[in-house]
Amino acid sequence: MGKIARAFNAEANKLAEVAAGGDINAIKVQFGKTGETCKSCHDKYRVKD
Repeated sequence: MGKIARAFNAEANKLAEVAAGGDINAIKVQFGKTGETCKSCHDKYRVKD
């Protein structure tokens, strides 16, 4: 799980940098990349309903 957490952390840090720039299109792209790392962890470790 460390690899997944590191990937999320890297993308979240990039999102913070992009957001500080104020370019809404760049923010949307990076937000999507960050969300993909969230999803990868949730898909693997989430308790199935």
